[in-house]
Amino acid sequence: EPTGDEVLILADYYRCDFKFFISNEQVAPFEQTETLYRAHGREFSKEDRSAIQEFLYICETEEFLTQELRGAVSTFAYTPRGNYFLSHAEGAAKAFRRQMGHTDREVPRDIYSEFRSVGVHVFRRKLDNSKISGLFVMHPVAGKCILVNYTEDVYRQRFSAAHEMAHCIFDSEEGASVTIPGDKDIREVRANRFASCYLMPPETLSLLPDPTTWSEEEAQG
Repeated sequence: EPTGDEVLILADYYRCDFKFFISNEQVAPFEQTETLYRAHGREFSKEDRSAIQEFLYICETEEFLTQELRGAVSTFAYTPRGNYFLSHAEGAAKAFRRQMGHTDREVPRDIYSEFRSVGVHVFRRKLDNSKISGLFVMHPVAGKCILVNYTEDVYRQRFSAAHEMAHCIFDSEEGASVTIPGDKDIREVRANRFASCYLMPPETLSLLPDPTTWSEEEAQG
């Protein structure tokens, strides 16, 4: 059997609580990511897997500190109706914007703070695979966790974070998901629609003139 020091070394190496190595009652976060690796193993490099493991460790640490310092945080829940996934996305985006206090013409600025305000852990890490824009993991301890690939430009990062937020709302029971641009899965389409409606609501877009009629000055302004 490993000594106490060896257990601590393993816990530090795998970025997880040492209790995972001495108790059968808890699930280690790296076991949770096996779902990701089985489905998308070829997409992750060794460095990517290390970054994801560190991300999960930080999420768990943040959850512990949050509970110790602030206690329970507010949450956001949305119950979709019917089978039309795009309608689910639009309704959830409108409800979340309303909870955040946004008007129809307001563009959310600090989306990361807004997601954290409802108990979602959001961090950005570099992933070698540029095809992966983000991922969602339902951590056994920390709960809903979002990782955004910061090799993308800041605008794409905002969209990716909002996209993963949709998975937090609708798909958390599935445990984990990886977002690769161009995926036509209906859940990915729904997540894209949520991100669009949350970041730029249809009510605002409907007020804009037809962009094909804009002058160069108007487009730049």
